[in-house]
Amino acid sequence: MNTQRHKSSSLNQSNNYETTSTATAFSAADENLHSKPARLQAPGLVLLAGLAVAALAFSTTLFPWVQAHVNGVLGEQNLDINGSQAAPAVSALAMVALAAPLAARIAPQLLRYVIAFVSLGSGAGIIFSALSVVMNPADAVVTETSKVTGTVASTGAYAVTVWPWISCISGFLIMCVGLWTLVVARHWQGGRKYDRTVRNMQEAPGEVDNMDAWDLLSRGEDPTAEK
Repeated sequence: MNTQRHKSSSLNQSNNYETTSTATAFSAADENLHSKPARLQAPGLVLLAGLAVAALAFSTTLFPWVQAHVNGVLGEQNLDINGSQAAPAVSALAMVALAAPLAARIAPQLLRYVIAFVSLGSGAGIIFSALSVVMNPADAVVTETSKVTGTVASTGAYAVTVWPWISCISGFLIMCVGLWTLVVARHWQGGRKYDRTVRNMQEAPGEVDNMDAWDLLSRGEDPTAEK
């Protein structure tokens, strides 16, 4: 009888151990499943991605986009025209896209969405400008070729390099980061300035100056509401 009881107790302990182990495994798997979206929502990751693709877009303008073979006053000449000359808008839009993730990180929630749309617009503008050079390189570089030919006529042979296409890809990636920011920005905590404003409002709910009221409005909160 004692032997049967001992076997029954051992069997129960074994079942409890297996149940506990299974529950622990499922819990760990569930934590890993939920931690992955949390990592994708990290502002630092979005910030680094935004800076990287914007830097890529800007760097493409430093290389030749169009190779032109024209007849100048000194005879035939070969010209390498950089992206900053063929599509100056790309450089400007890349700088905007470079500043956008930095601004979004410290901005209140409402402005983050505005900055995200600015990133989307910057990426779209880069794609449009780069494709304009690809579709019509002669008109894109006429300002530079006219310094050699003495005329604005599109004469000569023009070859487009790979860099405008890389610029298009970087513009698309900038748009992806802007869309990414739109999705995850609501999970970010506000900057120190805005957190301090809310803390001061909670400590002194009856005292609201103009700057505090403006900060609360920018966060989408009612400064006249009682805390």
